[in-house]
Amino acid sequence: MTRKMIGFALFILTCAALIVLSITKTTDPIYIGLLVIIGAFFAVGLTDHYKDLKK
Repeated sequence: MTRKMIGFALFILTCAALIVLSITKTTDPIYIGLLVIIGAFFAVGLTDHYKDLKK
């Protein structure tokens, strides 16, 4: 269980860092909007995986 939680935490950090770096590197508002939407779906997916890990 601990190994799964560590892997889950590393997955969260990696994806969040990629999203933040992508937002900071662009100036096009449409691209930023798309990245925000992708980040929202990412957050929803994470909660689903977290609930699965808690079982």
